Amino acid sequence: MTDIDAIWSSLKSEDNGSSILRNLSTKKSKGVSSKRKQQIVAIKQQKQSFDIDSFTSSSQEVGSATTEAAESVQTKECEALADNLCELAVAFSALDRDSDDEEEDEETQPSPDKQPLRTQRLASALKSNDIASQNESLSKLENAIKSLMHTCNDNKQQLQAIMDTCGKALFQLLGHKSEQCRRLSLECIQSLLLANIDLARHLPYFIPSIVARYAPCAYDKEMEVFVQNQQVHDFFKRGGASNRQDRDGLIGQVTYNVFEPNEDLRLALCHTIKRLLDSIMRLNAAGILEPYYSELIMALQTSLKDPFPEVKIAASHLLAELLRIPQLELGAKYFATGLARAVLPNCRNRNTAVVVAAMDLLEASIVAPDRAKRKGAGSAAIADLVGFKADNAIPIAAFYDSQYAVSINILAELSSHKNPRVRLRCCKMLQSLLIDLPDRYDHEQRLLPYVLLFINDNVTEVTNAALECIDKCGEQYERDHSDEIIERRQFGVDGDDRIDYNAGLPTPFTCRPSLGARLFVRNNTSRFFLTVLGELTNWRAETRLRSAELLLILAVFCEEHLTKDLHRTMNNFAKAIDIELSSHHEHEHLKVFDHIEQ
Repeated sequence: MTDIDAIWSSLKSEDNGSSILRNLSTKKSKGVSSKRKQQIVAIKQQKQSFDIDSFTSSSQEVGSATTEAAESVQTKECEALADNLCELAVAFSALDRDSDDEEEDEETQPSPDKQPLRTQRLASALKSNDIASQNESLSKLENAIKSLMHTCNDNKQQLQAIMDTCGKALFQLLGHKSEQCRRLSLECIQSLLLANIDLARHLPYFIPSIVARYAPCAYDKEMEVFVQNQQVHDFFKRGGASNRQDRDGLIGQVTYNVFEPNEDLRLALCHTIKRLLDSIMRLNAAGILEPYYSELIMALQTSLKDPFPEVKIAASHLLAELLRIPQLELGAKYFATGLARAVLPNCRNRNTAVVVAAMDLLEASIVAPDRAKRKGAGSAAIADLVGFKADNAIPIAAFYDSQYAVSINILAELSSHKNPRVRLRCCKMLQSLLIDLPDRYDHEQRLLPYVLLFINDNVTEVTNAALECIDKCGEQYERDHSDEIIERRQFGVDGDDRIDYNAGLPTPFTCRPSLGARLFVRNNTSRFFLTVLGELTNWRAETRLRSAELLLILAVFCEEHLTKDLHRTMNNFAKAIDIELSSHHEHEHLKVFDHIEQ
């Protein structure tokens, strides 16, 4: 008997084909998916209509009489038969379905129970010795992470499971000999760091694997410098003819050997540390970085000498961010001076973005608080910034090489930089040092002249920033010396009423400066006034012009108090005028002197 005959005989029986349905469902239940079962239920609920006239036409031909009861029974039987036929149609279509299609659906919609098994298979594949297999596994893992990241559902638990299962394997691949493996592993780690998952258990494995990709270095706390070559540093401390290692990049180019040959991967390492730091700060758990703080600082410090400018910029921003974390002030205080000295060569870089990033790190390292001593933790580097050198101190290496005796005033170069973006950032850095630095009183005489020079800048934004800096310094002076300010205002001893101080002011000034600003500049002028007078007779025309402009600004703030060294002032004025008259070039110095006389 064929299958069709069996089905037809079953339909004629009393069960109306229900036995066939039961047999089919038990015979190949695996072939019927949940989607097919839902279709069967939906068909049952629809209760499609059945044409009873066609069904009863045969009984009318033989002339059998039908009653109302018989018609109702036939109607119920027809409806049951229709339902069984629909179920059979769906069951046959399900039996014809191929099993491979069912496996494809399961792959497109993986169940959560099978996800850990697939993650474990990927983790084991990452540990294989076949580079092609590792690259393929990393690509699959990256695609899986990105798909979980882009879905609207909360997949944080699945991403956490991937990190727990594959984390150590990914960290080990950061030191793989294949560049493709290193790149893919970094991309997977960066994607996982964006998921705000728990990283505390992975930091003991993750940070050492990152630090291992940087050149080793040490830190000498006694001299507060970072050491790349310990033997050369020991030779320098014994009095050998060598330069301090943080000054190597100030004069000339220095060859730096990188550990990671690919510059894009070195930049990706910095971005990975940046995402790690952002993830930890979002969770408000900066304290877990304290055991690894010194490793991160010394690793990123080596990137300040990297030949790739983008790596220098990223490392500078990362170090500045690490120094500004309040929970890690002890570590910032320990490394502040060394970082400030290490970044000084980047302030002379030809790339403007590198210089701006270097000033950001320089400001963060100098202003880092040392609450025990009530000072800036890196304020000792200000002397290196302005190129200060004691008169009776000569380096031993200067007897063998003249370049070791050269000191460079980096702040002077920044204040006269050709790019206005650098000058503006330098002015804002000086404002932070003069206002936020706890021991600012020890450095005001060194920093104030450069702020005054910015008032004569040809860019309006820089000029306004300099005037704002002087105004804030004056307000701070009034708060710190309130008794003096009250006394001068009550007795009217600051200036003669018969003099119109608002008349004849130079271009940047629209009115007389405030009392606090005048007193602030006046009290710090005596330390550098004679030096400015001496620069009026310098052999460089640019230096003579800048000195004359600075004297003009000092005349606005100091007013008649500038005449206490009048005998020296007039002699230097006469020499400067003679030099300008004997020069064959036209300069603006004489016009500046006319303004000063007025």
